Amino acid sequence: MTAPQTAAGQSPITWGPEIPVSGRPGWLTHDIPVFFQDKDGECGNGGRFFPPNVDWPSCQWIRLPASHWANTVFAYNAAHPDEQPFVPWSGGAGAPVEGDVEVMLRDGPLSGNDVSRYRWGHVGSGTDIIAYRPRLAKPEAAGEELLPCPFCGRKPCLDGERGVWTVMCVSTECGEHITKHRMSREGAVSDWNRRAPPPSTSVTIERMSEQEALALWNPPFVHLGGGERFVKLLRHLDLIADPETPLDRYAREKGLSEADKELVRQAIEAGVGK
Repeated sequence: MTAPQTAAGQSPITWGPEIPVSGRPGWLTHDIPVFFQDKDGECGNGGRFFPPNVDWPSCQWIRLPASHWANTVFAYNAAHPDEQPFVPWSGGAGAPVEGDVEVMLRDGPLSGNDVSRYRWGHVGSGTDIIAYRPRLAKPEAAGEELLPCPFCGRKPCLDGERGVWTVMCVSTECGEHITKHRMSREGAVSDWNRRAPPPSTSVTIERMSEQEALALWNPPFVHLGGGERFVKLLRHLDLIADPETPLDRYAREKGLSEADKELVRQAIEAGVGK
């Protein structure tokens, strides 16, 4: 059936698709034109109709102006029959339900969070909530358990704000680590569970003599001075070896083993004792 033209002197209306109804919808405000069909297939007097003039008990469907936000809601529900349908929302001072909900905005994106996080009144902007539905918890599939943070071992946070999923660790001891944005919960969990701690960057510093420490400091920093302070710091870190004795130097120069070095030490002590 073709929608009627408006009465003389009124701007023409481009009507949206049929929306099934059973009685007057609670979300339909009185300032919206309505084109309707009753149970006998008749539709008003061919003009621009407002809710007070509609015979709601006999009304089977309505059409709203094509630009009306409700068309977006019903189009989404029709395109996703396997999902829980969104309930249209014309705005109000507070949330119509309690707990976690998913909402649809005028500009389209979906999000999920506690109802207290949202502005439920309509101000005519793209962030107005035009529909909502309770947020149902999805059971985790086998093998999809969210693993602890690989950096600090804490339980991470799974977030699906505005229909985009991420996993993050916000522990103050760990610092924020976050996965890439994914359009599915499963993708975000999989990304997180494949993460690994960064490779170790620790190094081992062998103990050295004071002369070797000064050689490290000079010449790169000789113009800064402070070689003695550098040695003192290394000594505090137990990185300075005991000073080399004459016997150590003799053994090093002659290439003596520790056993031969010990024999030389005993011979020296025996000679000194005579």
